[in-house]
Amino acid sequence: EDGGENGANNSNRPVILLATSIDSTSMFHDLSPGANNAASNTLTLLLAAQLVGSSVKDDVLDSLYGQIVFGFFQGESYGYIGSRRFLKDVLEGFQCTEGNEGVPSVYKKKDE
Repeated sequence: EDGGENGANNSNRPVILLATSIDSTSMFHDLSPGANNAASNTLTLLLAAQLVGSSVKDDVLDSLYGQIVFGFFQGESYGYIGSRRFLKDVLEGFQCTEGNEGVPSVYKKKDE
């Protein structure tokens, strides 16, 4: 792709990140009193994406200063795990490993 009418490459444009957390904080595994918070965050960002996608033409999006990116992150209540990992992958390059080795997580298998 040429990146729009002006020929600019989309990968060289700045990113406008619209992000939300999709987890809630709970001290107990079976109780999630903040579940409505995660649901409303997710719904709000999904509706924003739908509105942008359905009401803004591609040539207008291509002419914007930056690319719009929607992000949904987990682990934000525990030290911003999701967004920190996203930034690390963006800055250092994504390193895919088999399973979850090398990926910091608050959820570990019993044998880990």
